[in-house]
Amino acid sequence: MAPMRPFLHAYAEAGGPAGLLEEETLVQLIRHQLRREAPSFQRQELQGTVHDSEDVAYHERRLEMFGELRP
Repeated sequence: MAPMRPFLHAYAEAGGPAGLLEEETLVQLIRHQLRREAPSFQRQELQGTVHDSEDVAYHERRLEMFGELRP
């Protein structure tokens, strides 16, 4: 989370609608988004989409991040 802090502070100072969130809340929001993205990727594969190596690497990293962000 440390690398994100400068962005989060700039976002809040610029009037971002979420304001400055507590880290636990932010982690849960990120995990929620990752929970939605992973099944979408898998559904696309089942529907015949062929993902390139960048897409696959991004998906694999997304799954890793989900575990790393566990509260």
